[in-house]
Amino acid sequence: MRVKVDAVDGHRVWFSCAAGRAEARWVGALPVAGEHDVELEVSGRVNVAGETAEALEPGRLVARVEAIDDDGVVALRLSGGLVVLDEAGPATRVGTFVEVSDARFELFPVQR
Repeated sequence: MRVKVDAVDGHRVWFSCAAGRAEARWVGALPVAGEHDVELEVSGRVNVAGETAEALEPGRLVARVEAIDDDGVVALRLSGGLVVLDEAGPATRVGTFVEVSDARFELFPVQR
């Protein structure tokens, strides 16, 4: 997934994409402001979304479920990229939108 890192404070970064802006923990060598290819991971409380539009903001993510693997790890579609969600909620189904509240974000740089 491609994001823009807007600000860096140690391993805390503010980042943005077409769906919005949020804060995350950066895992890896510290970035500089600008565009980066990353793996975005999110954890938090998962519920069926009351909306069908992607959203990213501090503590909250709304995205469409792309896939669920055998271990319950979920791939969410956001701004043309994929977000990894560690655990599916009981109502999580492929093709539906979910809302992750109390969301905690981690960004891992990837090489392209």
